[in-house]
Amino acid sequence: RQRLDGVEAVKLARGDSEIVAKVRLPKNELGASYLHHVKLPMPAGGFVALTEIATFTEVEGFSSIRRENGERRIVISGDLSDDTEAAAQVMDALRSTILPDVAARFGVTWSLGGLAEQESEFLSDAAIGLSAALVGIYCILAWVFASWARPIIVMLVIPFGLIGAIWGHWLHATPLTMFSVVGLIGMAGIIINDSIVLVTAIDEKAKRHDIVSSIVDGTAGRLRAVLLTTLTTVGGLAPLLLETSRQAQFLKPTVITLAYGLGFGMLLVLVLTPAMLAIQNDISRSVKSLWRAPRVRGRARAIAARS
Repeated sequence: RQRLDGVEAVKLARGDSEIVAKVRLPKNELGASYLHHVKLPMPAGGFVALTEIATFTEVEGFSSIRRENGERRIVISGDLSDDTEAAAQVMDALRSTILPDVAARFGVTWSLGGLAEQESEFLSDAAIGLSAALVGIYCILAWVFASWARPIIVMLVIPFGLIGAIWGHWLHATPLTMFSVVGLIGMAGIIINDSIVLVTAIDEKAKRHDIVSSIVDGTAGRLRAVLLTTLTTVGGLAPLLLETSRQAQFLKPTVITLAYGLGFGMLLVLVLTPAMLAIQNDISRSVKSLWRAPRVRGRARAIAARS
C-alpha cells in the first residue's frame, strides 16, 4: 500500500503552510500488471513474488454505497454545454422525458442536484424577495401619496418593462436565465423612478388646474427629466450590452433585462401613466357621483314635498 499511495518521508514548515514529502513508486511501474510482478519482503529475509503466496480473482466492485432517507442513492453527474440555450434544452429533456422514463421503467425516484438544485432554490428565494420588494414599494408609495390606488398606477410600468426585457433577450438570441431574474428585481426598483417623477409633477399641477391640463403639462414638463434618467442608465449599461468577450457573457441576461426593460418602460411611462391617471380620475368621479346620488335624490324629494 505504501508503494502505491506513498509513505510520508518528511514534513517541512514554510511560513504559515506545511509541505509534506512522500516517497512512492514511479507512475510507469504502477500499471495493470503491477500485482503480477510485485515482490514483497519475507519476515525471514529475502523477497517473494505476490503471485506465489496469493490467488487473484477479478470481480466487479463498487467504491461506496450512498443512502439518503434510508434508500440507496446513485449520483450521475455531468457538465452542460457553455451554450445556455443548448443547456436549457438538455435540462428540459431530462425533466420531461428522460428521467420520468427511467423512473417508470425501473421503479426509482429522481431529483436534480448540483447547479440545477441551486438554481431552483435561487428562483424560489428570488420570487419571495421580489414579492417582498413589491409590497414594500407599494406601502412606501401609499404612505407618500396618501392613496391606495395611486401606487398601483405607478407600479403598472413594472410588468410592461418585463415585455421590453423579453424582446431584448429575443433580439440578442439570449435565453432567460437566473441572471435575468436578478436584472428583473433591480429593474422593478429603478423603473418606477420615472413614474414617480411624472406622477408627482402632475399632482402638483392638479392642485391649481383641471386634471386633463395637469396631465398634459406635467408630462411635457417632465419629459426631459424622464429621458435623462433613463438614457443615462441605459448608456452606462451599453458597454456591457455590446461586450462580446466570453467572460462577460454570464452578465448579458442581467444587462439586457435592465437596458431594454428601462428603455421600453420609459416610453410606457410617458404614455401609460398619464392615461391611467386620467382613467383613475374618471372612475373616481363616477364613484363619487354614485355615492352622492341617493343624497341628491333625497334632497330633491324634500324640496318637492315642501313646495
